[in-house]
Amino acid sequence: MLLAVFGLLAACDGGGSSEITTDIPAPDEEGVAILDAGTLGEPTAEDGRRPVRIGLEGGDFDACGGVGQVVNLDPEGDSFLAVRARPTAESEELDRLYLDDQVWMCDAAANGWHGIVYREGPETPDCGIASPVAEIRLYDGPCRAGWVSPRYIELIAG
Repeated sequence: MLLAVFGLLAACDGGGSSEITTDIPAPDEEGVAILDAGTLGEPTAEDGRRPVRIGLEGGDFDACGGVGQVVNLDPEGDSFLAVRARPTAESEELDRLYLDDQVWMCDAAANGWHGIVYREGPETPDCGIASPVAEIRLYDGPCRAGWVSPRYIELIAG
């Protein structure tokens, strides 16, 4: 189901609206809600960041539908994955993740980039996304969130 929702989201990047509607359409006979740009928009913070949304799969599912891990890093290159403020390689770098670091896959952009939530370290508390949320909303902590290229994330659960 997660891949179906990510695929639907990839077709509906809203193009810069700061409005976000939390109404989720009823799922079809296969249990997939058909989402469009008018439903989700593309939230943008005042500082130019694109916040990561949670709850995209509806109130009966975990706030973030998948768990991924960092893969495919070039050992002769930078050896890290840049977490970005927006789903583009040109966007501000927020953090760095390393091989096998785990992330929650929560959101998707039209270009395929993943909106993720991740811990700052092993001592970071529960990120609050393993349970359902009543409606789509922007992730507001306690963990970190940002955008990564799908080339470097492998789905391991969800």
